[in-house]
Amino acid sequence: MGDGKALTDESAPSVQIWVRRPVSEHVIASICWGLEEEGIPAEIQYVEQGAARSLGKEAAKNSRLNVGIGIDGRAKEAVLHHRDLPEDKPLFLYEESAFEAVSLRRLGANSARVVKGDPLIFENTLQDWTTDGPSAQVEKDCLQDAVVRIVAEFLNQTT
Repeated sequence: MGDGKALTDESAPSVQIWVRRPVSEHVIASICWGLEEEGIPAEIQYVEQGAARSLGKEAAKNSRLNVGIGIDGRAKEAVLHHRDLPEDKPLFLYEESAFEAVSLRRLGANSARVVKGDPLIFENTLQDWTTDGPSAQVEKDCLQDAVVRIVAEFLNQTT
């Protein structure tokens, strides 16, 4: 983990995560899980001051991948930023109400997807329905039933 020092050119390509404490370890872990699932490494830097937007922008500027995440633990905000965007216009802004594992994991995954040029994951996409958990099987079953019904209706119409 970083100590807030400037990165050097020898740093491995990674999404930079700049963090202003206090931040729960589960917040950082959830974001890193999303990045890891997409196969993109992260480097964490702890800093003494800064708002999430400015931290995200600086993280992106210091990342060889041009993507950064800023987390302001005091304001309970996290942003996904890109080097080419204005500081006040991050790609995503998560406020305290979104500091839950699924949302934060999505933030990490979307960071990696920006790097790779893959489609982004939004809150109401199918990928959220397929996450593991007690309600996930019910949602998968409902989706499967709907697909079977639609295919059966289509087949009945074409015969």
